[in-house]
Amino acid sequence: MFKKCKRTKLKNKGLTVIEVTIIASITLVLGLFLLGISTGLFFNTTLDLTKETDKGVQKLRGLLLIEAINYTLTDNVERALVVVRNIAKQPIDLTVTKIDLYSVSRNEASGETIYKYQGSIPRTTFGNLSKLGIGKSETLEAPTCPGCRMGTELIYRVWYVPSSLYDEKDPFKYVSEMTYTQASIIKPVGEAAPLACPLPQDWVLVDKVDPITIVELGEMHPVNKVYIKPAFASYATYLDVFVSVQEVGGGRGGYGFGRIPVPAYNDIPISGEYAGARAPFTITISSDWSMIPGVWYFDGLYGEIHVSGITLLWLERGRVVYSVMVELGAGSSGNYEVLVTLKDCNLNVVAKGSSIVKVLEGMRSITTFIDLDRMVRFDQVYVVETSIRKLS
Repeated sequence: MFKKCKRTKLKNKGLTVIEVTIIASITLVLGLFLLGISTGLFFNTTLDLTKETDKGVQKLRGLLLIEAINYTLTDNVERALVVVRNIAKQPIDLTVTKIDLYSVSRNEASGETIYKYQGSIPRTTFGNLSKLGIGKSETLEAPTCPGCRMGTELIYRVWYVPSSLYDEKDPFKYVSEMTYTQASIIKPVGEAAPLACPLPQDWVLVDKVDPITIVELGEMHPVNKVYIKPAFASYATYLDVFVSVQEVGGGRGGYGFGRIPVPAYNDIPISGEYAGARAPFTITISSDWSMIPGVWYFDGLYGEIHVSGITLLWLERGRVVYSVMVELGAGSSGNYEVLVTLKDCNLNVVAKGSSIVKVLEGMRSITTFIDLDRMVRFDQVYVVETSIRKLS
């Protein structure tokens, strides 16, 4: 038996097909609109990022080299020419935009190095001084310093940028992408500054002293030899040269003697009896002529590390020292700071520099190159001092 059901009219709470279609269309249109905006933003951001990356890559791949600097004086007019070359490994053109000039001096009281701006080409803006293809070079006019005395250190700074980033109409547009290369010279012309140590009539410039030591200990080896290199002289001849080795504070020491040619292009051994002197010790070179430098101080920490050889690195043009090569003998591992100080005949500091050396277990000899804080005339270096400080 079935119970009769009462038919009830349902209320229309749902959506019709048309309504659903309209809402779906609105949703689709809105979604496409938002997708278009987000895609556009993503595309623009990606494009900007790609442009910035491309600029960065070009900047890194572009490389300019200063090959030479020619500074002359003709009819009382000074002129400077800088030779630059595009040495990029990738086919990127470079545009030279500016050349700055700085002079270098030292505050004798504080020892501070002072860099003074002396001029630019162009003077107040950036310009297209030259466009260089890969491997190409060009000679460019550079600023001069008539007020600087002969012997002053001059630094030339050449600014450049990948040519694709240079805007002729707006040179400052990509100024943040510009970089520079620089080189220094000793001014070869003009009025000379008075020398603190006037050159004697007969002189020899010694650029290397290399005593034979026991590598682990820093003691003079029983072979009893000290090698020196008289690299330059007032004129060629043979000299009787005396070499003494003396421990700091007294103690052991001795001397050697040899008749040597000056100048010489090879290391010359001076044999003697150096009594097993132990670093730190001072080596003094003397002769009837002035030996410059004549005093060399070799520092050392017994059984750990010691200076076993010193070489002054210098330029023939202007005869200026710019760096020092220090050879070290080691008996243990550790981290050390090696300092070099150059002094004149009045014991005033004329240049200095330092480097950090890491000695690994088992290493017995190390060579470090120490750049000086300024270039100095070779004939003004009378004392060479080294010192070693243990860091860890």
